[in-house]
Amino acid sequence: MSVQSRLRDHPYLGVPSLDMPGLRQLIVAEHRIIYRVHPDTGDTETAGDVRILAVLGPGQSA
Repeated sequence: MSVQSRLRDHPYLGVPSLDMPGLRQLIVAEHRIIYRVHPDTGDTETAGDVRILAVLGPGQSA
């Protein structure tokens, strides 16, 4: 299953970003995916769209 499919079905897989309020991050194969859920309802059933904002490789920072 692709990361996009996983996030579409489970938008709260990633943890809230401490550096960037309102964003979440998910680590996959040593890459950090920064994304936003809008609207962020906190509930998988009613969550809005997932927008991937950045994919950072090992050693990269946002």
